[in-house]
Amino acid sequence: MTDKKNYKKIKDSPYRNLTKDALYLTKNRKLITVISQVDITEAREMLQVLRRKYKKKISFYTYAIYCAGKTYEIVPRMAAVKGLWNNLYFLNNLSALLPLETKFENDHILVPKFIQNFNNKSIFEIQEAIDSFDGNKFLQEPNIRLFVRIPKIYRMLYYKILKFFPILYSKVMGNTMIVNDGAFTTDFWGYGIPYHTSGVFLGSFMNRVVKKGKEFEERKFVNLTVICDHLVADGSHLSKYMHELKKNLQFAHKDILKEFENGEENSNAE
Repeated sequence: MTDKKNYKKIKDSPYRNLTKDALYLTKNRKLITVISQVDITEAREMLQVLRRKYKKKISFYTYAIYCAGKTYEIVPRMAAVKGLWNNLYFLNNLSALLPLETKFENDHILVPKFIQNFNNKSIFEIQEAIDSFDGNKFLQEPNIRLFVRIPKIYRMLYYKILKFFPILYSKVMGNTMIVNDGAFTTDFWGYGIPYHTSGVFLGSFMNRVVKKGKEFEERKFVNLTVICDHLVADGSHLSKYMHELKKNLQFAHKDILKEFENGEENSNAE
């Protein structure tokens, strides 16, 4: 009688080491978290106007990245980089890490996309940076193919050495993580453990009936989570950041549309 194996063994993709390394870097972190629901009805309507009237496809994820960048300028400590001897470094040009899923070699790999200087970019520049990113091309770069295959102990040593140079560390590893968790499921609150000072996590969209004056109307909300490193920022900074981020998500669309329309008028005049 021949015994049949009731399991299948496969070798995990070495490219998942990028995700595993990020998890190792978050070990023993002292984090604080705040969650909220944000009314984004008008913001989504603005994105639809850009799409229909001006043929500009801007995702809500891009809009959230843009708003997060503007909010870090209001609460810069939430993007500060911790250095040696109790020093904090506040950078003018921030880098955002976006984990984007890419199908590669019959597997789905989370690929780190970094947008440099994202707090000073327009919403259209951020969208272009996302659209132009090729995850497959990134994973096939010789330095990435080599890095994911070297032993873990040497990769950890590389990260540890980087931390001695906070400004370089922030350029290589980013200042914040902005994640669109809501894209994967419904009725969900985004959550993660960033190795940065802070992280912004978008959950699911949901409809809620709210009272407006004497009337009731259905509005669109998004579940929002913000997490920060308690060794760098306190609860007051986190609360301030969430408060300002909510305001930006709710009202920044007015400035974006006005700025774009003025730009269109100027280009037509020329």
